[in-house]
Amino acid sequence: MFMKNFEAAVKLTDQFAKEHNKLFAVTETGITNSAMKKTGNERPEWFTEILDIITRTEYHCAYYMVWSNYDSRNNYYAPYAASRSEAGALHGHELMDPFIRFYNNEKSIFAVDQKNTLTGSTAPKAPKLAGWGNTGYFTAPNGGTRILDAVTISARVSRGVTRPVIAVSNGTVEIKLDTKAAGQSVSAQLTEDVLTQLGETANGKITLLSGTEQLAELTVLFNIPEKEPDPYMVDDFESYYGVDSMLTASWAMNKGSGNDLTVALDQETAQDGYAMKFTYTETAGGYAGATITKDVDWSDCNALRFWTIPDGKQQKVVIQIQANDTCYETYLNLYDAYNARAGKPTLVTIPFTEFGQRDTAGNPKGGLTADCAKVSSFGLWVNAVENQFFQNNGVTGTLWYDNITAIKTDTQSVSFEDVSNTAQTKGGSVVSGWALEQVNAAEDNTLVPDILAGKDLTKRITRAEFAAVAVRLYETMSSQTVEVGENPFTDTTEPDVLKAYKMDIVHGIGNGKFAPDDLVTREQTAMMLTSVYVKLNGQIPAAGVISFADDTDVSDWALNAVAFMSDKGIITGVGENRFEPQGSTTREQALIMALDMFRFFAECKFGYTEL
Repeated sequence: MFMKNFEAAVKLTDQFAKEHNKLFAVTETGITNSAMKKTGNERPEWFTEILDIITRTEYHCAYYMVWSNYDSRNNYYAPYAASRSEAGALHGHELMDPFIRFYNNEKSIFAVDQKNTLTGSTAPKAPKLAGWGNTGYFTAPNGGTRILDAVTISARVSRGVTRPVIAVSNGTVEIKLDTKAAGQSVSAQLTEDVLTQLGETANGKITLLSGTEQLAELTVLFNIPEKEPDPYMVDDFESYYGVDSMLTASWAMNKGSGNDLTVALDQETAQDGYAMKFTYTETAGGYAGATITKDVDWSDCNALRFWTIPDGKQQKVVIQIQANDTCYETYLNLYDAYNARAGKPTLVTIPFTEFGQRDTAGNPKGGLTADCAKVSSFGLWVNAVENQFFQNNGVTGTLWYDNITAIKTDTQSVSFEDVSNTAQTKGGSVVSGWALEQVNAAEDNTLVPDILAGKDLTKRITRAEFAAVAVRLYETMSSQTVEVGENPFTDTTEPDVLKAYKMDIVHGIGNGKFAPDDLVTREQTAMMLTSVYVKLNGQIPAAGVISFADDTDVSDWALNAVAFMSDKGIITGVGENRFEPQGSTTREQALIMALDMFRFFAECKFGYTEL
């Protein structure tokens, strides 16, 4: 098994080295004295077996180095000679003869061989270089940088490069910059005007060219500011904008020798937006996982919640939380309800009390409740379990994860909620079963804007989409059509956004941006609906009263709107007397809010006169 796993590690490292134009070597190895017995060793040719593996033609291993011995009692890692007879014969460890054969192998080099190897007839010939050709690399900015303002791009090129050019691209348009060269140094100014032309892109490219030859390339983000982190959200997979390299830059992958793991963003199979697609291939005793660093305080939470689709392979599915220097884990495969959900979207809730200490005898539970104030990382793992799903000594499976977050709940036990119950509305949109009747009513009353017609309404709603809901609500309730106004934004031309801006229902986020694809927050929905109400001659109290437990989290500009909308029952809390002002809303929930407001308007419950 050791040799099999060793060769698998060599194969994996060789592949990585070739892909990245690197050398690799096995820099330290040997048999510890606890493994190499005085007598009764089962692999007498161990050292030669290692040599044979790393010198195979398909692997480009530079060398492997064997540990040296210090004594024959406790610090030996290779066979040793204990005595020499009068005739010159050596006597010692039982593996000494196989080791001498290893010593005499033409592929091995010992200290006494080094001088002759480097200077004698066996010295390797110096390789002939055909010349490097044109080369170059960027010195600033770094790959993955968010470029929000004008910046100087700099690079270095080899002496043979003439007329180098730096270009930028958003995937659709490539713009060559005014490039200056001074010797081997190259620079270009990325101006505000060019940034405006590029727009928002998470997969932007900066390339260094010599004529038509590409010398270097960077992937960067243009005009996308980093979002304010949610301390409770482990990951909703929206901040990577569909770019897998951004996902893998945040989630560190680890896997056993001979195992494989791929994590990717998936828009087709997700609770909303993007989900993580976690595909593993493992051998017996194998493992694979992905972890993300967190430095958060979850002391006001008592459970973890996430959306997932199990694969039914009944492997050991590990949910891991590192907190206060302790590793806490729970294993989903131990729950029959989880195994029964194979292939079905499932909302999982796990109280912190269900996590056990991985490295403590008996895996005692309960410690995470106290340690959750010092969460440092989160991990998703699969450990191989040999069962009926193993084929050809391995197993392959795929899991999906989305919206992993810490919550506060009254739930005292692990729950696996079916969230696959969907239905189709009269207009062809997909909704949750519970929302079908109300969304059908919204369609009947022409409250569904074109941007949402026929869409999956179980997904979370964006700022642009909610602006369209607000505009449609106003137009329906007022029997008026709003004309499109001027466009002050550089990141959207959506007509309903421009209508909403003209009516003072929405505002930008600064620097000429609207952020149309950002998720709308609950306090923003309250503000937009309140603005519609005011446009319909409604009046709200100047100083509304909020009685939610998290009312201090509501932004000052949204206080009156949240108080008014919650008082009227248009936007209610999320449970446990919490409003979650920075939380999100689904499309179907937004349409039901619009329907409730429409009905209250029709019944004159707001205390104003219809227009």
